[in-house]
Amino acid sequence: TDKAMVFGVGFQKTGTSTLREALTILGYRVKDTTSRALIPILKKDWNKIKYILANFDAAEDTPWYMIYKELDTLYPGSKFILTLREPESWYKSVARHIGDLRDPQHEWIYGKGKGLPKDNKENTLKVYLDHIQSVKEYFKDRPNDLLILDFTEGDGWDKLCSFLGC
Repeated sequence: TDKAMVFGVGFQKTGTSTLREALTILGYRVKDTTSRALIPILKKDWNKIKYILANFDAAEDTPWYMIYKELDTLYPGSKFILTLREPESWYKSVARHIGDLRDPQHEWIYGKGKGLPKDNKENTLKVYLDHIQSVKEYFKDRPNDLLILDFTEGDGWDKLCSFLGC
């Protein structure tokens, strides 16, 4: 494919489904959340990650946002989209969404023993805000490679299409 890869690097519950729908409408083949990638990621088996993504030109949601630096290296020239949401409203949504569901990916993201956001608001918010800061810092000298979208603030097609050149 001649399309640059597009990676959604916003946490779950920040508009990832909206982003997936938009990219699909624009003709991207989008790989969304998968638990199949966790073991290869932990083993740093980047060939397996490339294999999982082989038939896609976009990926978003868990676990992709956690490995944006590695994806940037694996797929030079990629575009990254950071979806955001006001932290308090995001926290309520993610705490409700995950609820009591224990998942190794959540332990990996939020920390050992902290995989249930509803039980640890302070930690969950810190992980979320640190991620946003880290992404912004990583791309600070590459404005053409990172788009920040907040759908709750009215961001939409104009910003997305102008970023992707479509």
